[in-house]
Amino acid sequence: MLDLLTDEFGALAEELLENCRQQGIIMVPYEKLRTPAVQANHWKAGRSAADIHDTRKRLLQQDCQFLLECIDKATPQQRHQSLTNALPGCSWHQWGEAMDCYWSLNGRDIWDIAYLDADNRNGYKVYATEARKLGLEAGYFWDSIQDGVHVQLRKEASPLVCYSLKMINDVMEEYFS
Repeated sequence: MLDLLTDEFGALAEELLENCRQQGIIMVPYEKLRTPAVQANHWKAGRSAADIHDTRKRLLQQDCQFLLECIDKATPQQRHQSLTNALPGCSWHQWGEAMDCYWSLNGRDIWDIAYLDADNRNGYKVYATEARKLGLEAGYFWDSIQDGVHVQLRKEASPLVCYSLKMINDVMEEYFS
């Protein structure tokens, strides 16, 4: 099920899901390894033409042809707001070190991260708390944008903290082209 994740993160993700199950919280992975093409669709959704133009210019200036092609080929569903600020390659999903899960409660998919069950428990908070116990980063606890479905291996918000945009471009091209 989690075989496309890195070995380290995959093992921790399996343990996280089991720890939640033991508490009666069923978290269902729906997005694990995300390709740069899918990330580009998520990024491009809701972006203005000016924002896309400026980003294309930046990618060209930094010789990031692969990431630029991902942006150019992206066909997002029309949205009024963007799904992410992370460019292709700039999310830990593309590195196999992040996972998004939704809460399944009595056969119902719960997407409201503030929802409380009949026992006054929040599945997303349990998920995030258990993730922290395993040393994972949980988007539920982020201040800037609460992303209750998201957990990742690294504390750094983005690969851009660790790598240059050009290096990210080259790694993504090697892995995904």
